[in-house]
Formats: sequence, structure tokens, C-alpha cells
Amino acid sequence: MRIHGEYIIKRRTDCNGKFSKYSDQLCRNYLKEDFFNICGYCGKPMELLKARAQIDHFIPKDFAPSKENDYSNLVYSCQKCNRGKWHHWPTQCVEYSYNEKEGFVDPATKEFDLHLERLDSGEIIGITEVGRYMVEKMRLDIRPISIMWKVDVLNRKLEKIANIIKRLPEEPNLIELYRGYIDASEQLKHSLNVLYNQNESM
Repeated sequence: MRIHGEYIIKRRTDCNGKFSKYSDQLCRNYLKEDFFNICGYCGKPMELLKARAQIDHFIPKDFAPSKENDYSNLVYSCQKCNRGKWHHWPTQCVEYSYNEKEGFVDPATKEFDLHLERLDSGEIIGITEVGRYMVEKMRLDIRPISIMWKVDVLNRKLEKIANIIKRLPEEPNLIELYRGYIDASEQLKHSLNVLYNQNESM
């Protein structure tokens, strides 16, 4: 399955001149909306994290200083992925971001799905040499990515159950549904505690 699930990430093209620096709050708001508040690289929902989302320069500033505030070069990212990618840029140029064996693929392009995929377990794997390079650099294979994905799936189920309970009248059979909701909530809290202990939520 896709790393981003049902979300199709696409940067807006009408924001030039609307902010002066990539660190401006308006730019951050645009990225949060365009990336659906998930990490562009691992698909982690930012709402589950303790730390604030970071803004990654897809082409590092060292290689493309003129693109520092270029919206088309910015990626909404979690701290783990941003630090993993950091200043790595194996092609050493701005014309292309990867070669036959290594490099990075812009998560806001269709090409991204050709290099990485998510297994049913929630794990992320590279399906090309470039994809495997990205997995290694951002340590996607040894981080508890699958747990975070399962937490997000469980959280979505809880939201659906809560909405059903709100719409239905008070009936005895709702007690069983409510107990299921409480049980799922406890599982979610336990999973989140595991993530916090492993620092993936930072």
C-alpha cells in the first residue's frame, strides 16, 4: 500500500510572495494543509507526536541556497526523518535528486510511490535501490513505524465508533459498543506509551 495511504500530497503553486521565509507561520500552515498534517517521508500523523513538525529542504540548503524559501523545495517532516535525511545529497547537484542506486524522491510527486511501499503490517520497505537507500538513511526499517501506523488506524476506528455512539439513541445494546470503545482506547494508550518510550513520538 502507499506510504501516505489515501492522501495525495501536492504542493500549492499560488503562494509565491505570500511569505518571506520558510519558517514563517503562514508557510508552515500551507505545508500542514498540503501534506495533510503527516510526515511526507514516513506518513506519520503529526497529531500523535509530542514534538512539532519540522520543515525539510528537499534539496539541502548547502546545495541550493537559492531554494531556501522556495515552497516547491519544502517538505513537511517529522524530526526523525528530517534528521535522518539532513544534509545527505548523493547526486551532489540540483538537476536530479537520485541516480540508479541512491538519492531521495520528493514525497509530493507520483514517483515517490514507485520506490517505497507500506506492508500490511505497517512497515515501510524500499522496492528499488533508491527506495532502499532512503529506508537506510532515514532508518525507516529499525524505527517503530509499524506501531505508529497501527496507532493511527486504531485512532481512526475509535473516531468512527464515537460518531456512531453520538448518533444513536440510548439503548441497552450500546453498552457493548461502549465497552468496545473503552477497550480500544486502552489499547491506543498502551501503544502510545510504547512509542514514547522508544522516542519515535519526538
